[in-house]
Amino acid sequence: MWELFLTVAGCSGKDAVYDDAVEVYTTRLHSTLRISERWGVSASEVAKLSDKMAVVLLTEDGHMPKCSVAFSKFVYNILGESKSRAAFVIGADDGIPEALRKDGRMHKLSLGPLTLTHKMARLVLVEQLYRASTIRAGGKYHRV
Repeated sequence: MWELFLTVAGCSGKDAVYDDAVEVYTTRLHSTLRISERWGVSASEVAKLSDKMAVVLLTEDGHMPKCSVAFSKFVYNILGESKSRAAFVIGADDGIPEALRKDGRMHKLSLGPLTLTHKMARLVLVEQLYRASTIRAGGKYHRV
């Protein structure tokens, strides 16, 4: 079982508008990827995570996969390197702290050139993680 931690720094609480949609994807993922969420995570807590698992920072200057198949490969390569555990970190209002961005242990990922709210980024990320799992399994959710 793959294990993902979705952490949202500097933001407290979820939003009912997005929660139902996020739950749809996390429920579908339950058999292949277990997703846990934490809100209001500090930079020092994120830095400590890198001792236990791969850490992927969502940043505007991060790796931007060209398509969902490339995203799937990116995710599963990281999970393979990290013994099946990874944390995806959505930054606070002012983004990811510079110290974390310069930390060589961290991976960086961009969901695209547009600026997204924390909650929208959370939904897009979870949907893409679900899509990545179906691509890997050869499912019919993703169409080329």
